[in-house]
Amino acid sequence: MTADAKNAGDTLAEIPESSAAGSIAGIYAELRRLSGAPVVALIFRHLATHPGLLEQIWGELAPLMQNGLVQETAWTITRESVPAGLIPPITGDVRLAAGLDRNTPQGLLNAIDAYNRVNPVNLVVMLSLLKRLELGSAPATPIAPRAWSPPAPIPGALSAMVRPADIPPHLRRVINDIGFGDRSTLDTVVPSLMRHFAIEPGLLGLLHVILTPKLRDGSLRRVTDAFHARMRDAAGELALHLRPMPLLAALPAPAETIRTFTSTWIPLMTIVGTALRRSLAAS
Repeated sequence: MTADAKNAGDTLAEIPESSAAGSIAGIYAELRRLSGAPVVALIFRHLATHPGLLEQIWGELAPLMQNGLVQETAWTITRESVPAGLIPPITGDVRLAAGLDRNTPQGLLNAIDAYNRVNPVNLVVMLSLLKRLELGSAPATPIAPRAWSPPAPIPGALSAMVRPADIPPHLRRVINDIGFGDRSTLDTVVPSLMRHFAIEPGLLGLLHVILTPKLRDGSLRRVTDAFHARMRDAAGELALHLRPMPLLAALPAPAETIRTFTSTWIPLMTIVGTALRRSLAAS
């Protein structure tokens, strides 16, 4: 594990894209290409810290993603699962009132678009891995290859992804509070999308005000639970095409991290990211 991959106090260990080398760098490149987005999600960056694990997982996932079945399934379910008006339009006047420029920076819009591509895929992939563990030693059903091309890459650069250590404590608390469960202590996970939002603290503040009531009254949880259920059903079908992964089965910590991500942060960030992009497009 490199120095960059070590757990920096209260954040999740990862191998950043800038530090990846060898087979890890190659897998990261394929993840970017097949999702049509210039980012690799935190859950993959974390799994890469366990020697040999990401390589074994990718050996099983690659045919499904090259086939396009994973991406098409994930993106279709997401489009159908986010209710209209979940986040109201954030107009230029509202942005000005919050101390922001009238227009959302293009780099931030690009970041939202990128994670709206990768997060649904990450969710169905990780749920498939968990389902594969449940199947034990059952053999896999081969998947028929087909011609498929990923979407064109997102044009333009993404806004900077701020390191958790560089996010001021008050913003960490705001990000922490946009989540499920006990928010009395900071979560070790700082979602990648939220790390991009850290360049616009006012936007984080607006999201907190808009989303906190929906988090507290359970309405947002109901949306994410219904979305999660559909993704879990799809993952059950996809898992039939995966062979057993003995290293993942032998390592309880990564599997537990996957369970945490798939039950909390990934579905929440998928719903929020999709609703926010609609909000900004309608403003």
